[in-house]
Amino acid sequence: MTYKPLAQLNGLRTEELSDELLVCDSDNETAHCLNPFATSVFKLCDGTRTIDEITNELQEDESLVWQAINELSDVGIITNQPEALVETDFDRRRIVKAAMVGVGALVCSISLPL
Repeated sequence: MTYKPLAQLNGLRTEELSDELLVCDSDNETAHCLNPFATSVFKLCDGTRTIDEITNELQEDESLVWQAINELSDVGIITNQPEALVETDFDRRRIVKAAMVGVGALVCSISLPL
């Protein structure tokens, strides 16, 4: 089965801020600021596209798309996760490319006050 990431939309409030996206999760009392690249990936995670299709649409390196998917999954705004992540050579390439393009963290999260 081919993995098709699906963005969590229920219980989330989103607001576009220039080229970033603020995602507020009131259930978990957190807010997540997605950089422009993570925003683009998030918007394409509709459960119909594979990682290859997202990568091709964004014309970006697959390892950066996986980084975005992993970070979005870690904060709970991708509802489904791949059955198993395959260990690849992406980590070294991702770090080098991210440093070159200044990507760093794609998703920054904070806790919301009660």
